[in-house]
Amino acid sequence: MYPSRLRDDADLLVWVTEQIKVGPCGGESNRSGDDMRAVEENPHIQRIVLGTILILILILPGIYIHTGHAQPGTSVINGERRLWHPIEVVFDGPRACEGWVGGPDSAQFNPFRHRRLLVTFTNGSTSHTVPGFFNGNGQAAFSTERTPDNECGIKWAVRFVPDRTGTWTYTVSFRRGADVAIKTSPTAGTPDGFNGASGSFTVAASNKTGDDFRSKGILRYVGEHYPRFGNGEYYIKTGTDSPENFLGYDQFHNTFRHETRFQDSLLDYSTHLDDYDQNPGILWGANRDTGREIYGALNYLNSIGVNSVYMITYGIDGGDSGAVWAWTCPNALVPDCEEDKHTFDISKLEQWELVFRHMDELGMQLHFVFTEQENDRSLTDSEWQLYFREMIARFGAHNAVKWNLGEENYWMSASSDEERWSWQRQQAAYIREVDPFNHRITAHSINREADTYYEGLFGAPYFEATSIQGESVNFNDYAVNLRQRSADNGRPWIIYADEQFDRVDEDLGNWGRLRDLALWGNLMGGGGGVQWYVEYQQIPFTDVNLDNFRSLEPVYQDSTIAREFFENHLPRYWHYEPANDLVTASDGNAYAFVEHGNYYALYFEEAFSNKTLDLTGTSGLYRVVWYSPRTGRAENGGAVVGGGVVTLDSPPFTESARFNGDSTDDYAALVYRSGIDGTVTPVDVMYVINRIGQPVNASNAAADVDGNGRIEAADADILIEQLGR
Repeated sequence: MYPSRLRDDADLLVWVTEQIKVGPCGGESNRSGDDMRAVEENPHIQRIVLGTILILILILPGIYIHTGHAQPGTSVINGERRLWHPIEVVFDGPRACEGWVGGPDSAQFNPFRHRRLLVTFTNGSTSHTVPGFFNGNGQAAFSTERTPDNECGIKWAVRFVPDRTGTWTYTVSFRRGADVAIKTSPTAGTPDGFNGASGSFTVAASNKTGDDFRSKGILRYVGEHYPRFGNGEYYIKTGTDSPENFLGYDQFHNTFRHETRFQDSLLDYSTHLDDYDQNPGILWGANRDTGREIYGALNYLNSIGVNSVYMITYGIDGGDSGAVWAWTCPNALVPDCEEDKHTFDISKLEQWELVFRHMDELGMQLHFVFTEQENDRSLTDSEWQLYFREMIARFGAHNAVKWNLGEENYWMSASSDEERWSWQRQQAAYIREVDPFNHRITAHSINREADTYYEGLFGAPYFEATSIQGESVNFNDYAVNLRQRSADNGRPWIIYADEQFDRVDEDLGNWGRLRDLALWGNLMGGGGGVQWYVEYQQIPFTDVNLDNFRSLEPVYQDSTIAREFFENHLPRYWHYEPANDLVTASDGNAYAFVEHGNYYALYFEEAFSNKTLDLTGTSGLYRVVWYSPRTGRAENGGAVVGGGVVTLDSPPFTESARFNGDSTDDYAALVYRSGIDGTVTPVDVMYVINRIGQPVNASNAAADVDGNGRIEAADADILIEQLGR
């Protein structure tokens, strides 16, 4: 099958060459190395190959797109066969249609409900069983009409992210039966179609770099307060909460103004059209010319450091996100169809997938929010299980995914917190059983209830994080306390704050306060990051209308600056602990996040007030570096000597306000033990020499106190001892 995700001739040539190497069905080709080099190195041959293959694709599609007469189980492998890259294996199976609703033995069986595809991928001792899905004719993203040709087909697919290099083998379980898709027993139903098919492919190392998540691996909970990628990097999120209906884009298939609970919730992202060319995405529709605006929006967000997007996937039936749903006929308000939440809109979901792959490449987390408070009990048991399974099967093969049970997730019919917690644990357990990649699971709290909302979920084996809605003044306390309570229950959580109840005002007049309380409050409390909410103000600056992200540019920029303080200036920040009791200020909030004895990250709402840091129990010289939350500027601020409570000088520079409401007095600082990185500069030792009254000599020789010809930590230690500390 032609790989629709190729963007230009260069990508096509890579794919063509790969097909020659591996053959059309994934087996090894008998082409020689000389043949390969001839294609890869000779432009004339490349043009011939490209021209030939394009003719084959356009005129003889049966060569690559198998028809209903193909051998059952015939498979094609799409995608780069590299570590941490999504690989799609497509099988030819029984013909079905997206709108079929018959029983398991009917000629018009429901392909989402009454067939189940599972593929087990194995590499040595590593094995993953991945759910698959019905995908029509495999090209549904590239049509704007719901015709039988687009809704029907023989393509059944599975998406997999290899977490090891080398040879992977796969075996297929394809079974039929009543509601077999939602059953987790391997023997549920009976074998059908291409059950037992198998194959193999070889995975090379990743060749991606930078923000691209394909260079980092799967982001997972690792029993700590921060998640970690497969390559060992830890992750802090700073992202968007508004618009929660991010997927309510008017160019997605079957997406229109459906329900309007508050305000029109259809988005066009037209202000970001000019941002598309920064990093073009794969366009869809019959003419492959649709999607530029939403790609442009993502490109812009990426350019200012946003690394997570909040996305409700079921926003109708009373929810706020009234243009977002996954089904072909979600309810009676959709014209010309009969409600059925057991059938899914393949065209729409495939277009979502193209956007999600672009986000992976940009390095942006997919924060899926499955329900809203108003609809979280609108689905029957079979409907919510099938819905969760379809989302996991289609979109779980992305490296940074967070599954959120729902916004303000309260299970409306619950008679008590205990009943709600039981229901949430049941849903999380189902997600974990279906999801082979063990993505993080959370639930979005009720406003102002975060301190009690999670009580019955701490220690549960399938929860790893919070998703807090609350007032920003409490964000630091939430981070400190919920972090500790989760750890006390044997399962340290990641403390995310996803919706600050005190909105970002349209004129940004309250942003300085929110930067202090919500952003730095969460991060300095050991939280895992924040996403920003604007509530309902003047259109288009509302939660469901915000499609011009430039209106929040300082918010996203300052969030990136805060995150980079941790990533670039706090070595091993994932080992630090909140310790606000160590720091004081005569005015405003003061936060501390520390690795005791080594690193002390500080934040002051009023950095020009009197400030102290308690270094009792330490000794030696500590250097001070001041950091601007507005620009990221960092400058040395002198040094202090451990052993007791020390007074910190004010920052050596000041910043100007950028807009009305921008505070200019908040600063962060890093106080760290001199020599901890293995070096001590002459300036460090000169500071100590000054303190003990010895003559100042600017030469390196004066800094070499022990006379061994090197300036090192031992020199400073000798001098510190002379201070009596």
